[in-house]
Amino acid sequence: FFWKPRLKIDYAKMFEKINFLQVIGAKNSGKTMFIEWLIKTLTNKGIKVGALKHSQHTHPIDRPGSDSFRMQRAGAIPTVFWSAEGVAVFYSNSDEENVDLILNKVFKDVDLLVVESLKHVSGPKLMIDPEDQQWNQFDHVIAIISEKEVHTELPVFKRYDLAIIPFLLDYFKITPQI
Repeated sequence: FFWKPRLKIDYAKMFEKINFLQVIGAKNSGKTMFIEWLIKTLTNKGIKVGALKHSQHTHPIDRPGSDSFRMQRAGAIPTVFWSAEGVAVFYSNSDEENVDLILNKVFKDVDLLVVESLKHVSGPKLMIDPEDQQWNQFDHVIAIISEKEVHTELPVFKRYDLAIIPFLLDYFKITPQI
């Protein structure tokens, strides 16, 4: 599922019915690798995990020149691409006032939605803070991932520390299925 974000989106409304965790940190801090590990670890416990990657950069959401790209450019909302590898649904920015409805439907059956970025949206955050100790610049940071000593009242976990799993399950009141 892809869309072009704009500032008018009401993110609080978008996530009001979804357990979501934002993973934030500086560029190249290892957010995506950590999220991959987190998703694998949670799904191995029977937790249904959804993922949302947010980007503030403008770039094509479908390969220019492809059939689905051409159909989207012609005005189809949504455009669906279906192949043996999976399904992709493309919405243009002209329908983004409904993005909260769309995301709530797409992620309605997940136990936890892991969001990469969206660091200024109010909601629980894991801060990957390898060196610059910037966690105090954001609201709702619930824990810090750091290999260095961090002086804070917040829980601090090393990267890939399995102790973070029960912490998150307790925080979100999720019961493992396995």
